Parts: sequence; structure tokens; C-alpha cells
Amino acid sequence: MTTWFARLNFSGASEAQQRVVQGVVALLDELQPARLDTSRSVVERERGETWVRLRHEAEPWLEIDFVVTDGWVNFYGVMGHDEAYSPRPEPRDGWEAETIDILSDLLQSTFTREIQTRRGKPWREKLIISEPYDRTSTELKSLAALLPLGGRAQHPDIQSASFKCRGSRPSTR
Repeated sequence: MTTWFARLNFSGASEAQQRVVQGVVALLDELQPARLDTSRSVVERERGETWVRLRHEAEPWLEIDFVVTDGWVNFYGVMGHDEAYSPRPEPRDGWEAETIDILSDLLQSTFTREIQTRRGKPWREKLIISEPYDRTSTELKSLAALLPLGGRAQHPDIQSASFKCRGSRPSTR
């Protein structure tokens, strides 16, 4: 169970939190992500919550973090901030299955990061997550970017990466 994580500590976690972590490990076993940095990926307890942090081996900007509490999960990292809730009919553990589905989609997606510079400084960052988890977000780096002070944005620096999963799991979302 520890082959995917440099540190795996979920002692004191609730049964639901333990099930989610076990589901994450089973998913990683199924997908076999070749670009997951197992030396920096961890499961740890902080303030009564269980955190899962997955890191890409070559791209420091590509990280999937989520916190597991009882009844819900909040995702952070490349996708900004999303909460896993469940439209499924199972009332008690639907959020657990939804969490694994979201993570599966993310691990199988391709991430493209576009950084525009203005006057030599990062100005706007755009992150595109392609199928199966489709999402685009844009982040302005500063309020100065909103002001027309002259100087045009340069062509974006574009970086693409994925976790290169060897296995696959169909999306159920």
C-alpha cells in the first residue's frame, strides 16, 4: 500500500476517510500513473482531516491535493477548489465514490498551462484540463494586469503534462 506514497499516515482517520484512502490506493494500482512522484506524494493527518497530496515527477505546478473529512472532500491544486458531493442515489457513501471518480478523471487527463507575460513578468495564467475532466480556469497575476498601461502581452509559454496512466478506468460522471 505504501508504494505510491513517501509517507502514508492515516492513523486516527474515521472509517469513511480510511475507505477513501484505500479507494485512492486501489485506483493508483489500477491506473499505474508512470509520472507520479512517489517520493513527494503523501497521505497525512492534519487537524483531524486526512490530506492526500499527489505530485507530478517533472512539473512542480502539476499537483492534485484533496482533504477528506467525514461526508465530503475538497479538491485543491491544479483544479483550484472543488468540493466532491454526490448526485448518486446512495445517501451515505456516494461522496466516497464521487471522490474516486473525480480523481480517476484527473489522473487520466492532460493538463496544459499557458503563462502570458507582460513587461517580462507573469501576467495571466490559464490552465486547461482536457478530457475526461474538462475545465479551464484563468488566474490574473496582479491588478496591474487589468490596467491598460501600455505594453502588450507576449505569446504564452505553453507547458503540457499528464500522469501517463498505463491502465484506464472509464468515467462514470
